[in-house]
Amino acid sequence: MRTPHRTLALLGFFFLVAKGLASTISLEIPKDFAKGIKDLPFISHTGPGAFDNALALNVPYPPIRQLRSKIEEALGLPLDHFKGWNREGEAHVTVITPPEYANILKPILSMDDIHELAKALSIQQSDLKILGIGSGKKRIGENEESTFFLLVDSYKLRKLRLQIWRRYVKKGGKPQDWDPTWFFPHVTIGFTKTDLHEPDVLKDIKHAYDPRFKLRRGH
Repeated sequence: MRTPHRTLALLGFFFLVAKGLASTISLEIPKDFAKGIKDLPFISHTGPGAFDNALALNVPYPPIRQLRSKIEEALGLPLDHFKGWNREGEAHVTVITPPEYANILKPILSMDDIHELAKALSIQQSDLKILGIGSGKKRIGENEESTFFLLVDSYKLRKLRLQIWRRYVKKGGKPQDWDPTWFFPHVTIGFTKTDLHEPDVLKDIKHAYDPRFKLRRGH
């Protein structure tokens, strides 16, 4: 026989569970999102600036734009997006970051070297496993700013980074100067003020998975 205290405790527990379920934000990504990558062209990103050079996997933008809109609506939080490569917006997985190239790889490898390897390994044919929604925060001035991203992983992109490292070492780079396994693949969805990067946010399951969001596959 349950005591009144036991009954109240159980009611409280179910209330908390129900509240937690109600606060989950359901988001949808197309079932064929990863397949759509193969239909997109490879885009090279080069330029004279220190942060103009990067290697990226081009991914479908409309589903990412829709995720941003849904997060804005659910949280009541206006989000901006990266416009450096396309003023109208685009989506990508960065494989070699601008700091990695500018600060480590540039003296040894040209972007042509890196693009040659990317094309040889058919970067736009890469697998992409979707893991969930991630987020990160940082106080900037008087405000706490946020960034949101799609957490992904890819065997082929990790293999590509390893191949770039091997060429880097073969051409005279020190093996210990660059760790190709230090890689946090993701697709930026949006941010409040500016995108946040290392060391403020590590964009992987361990450090950034956001349980507020339930990501499901659409049709």
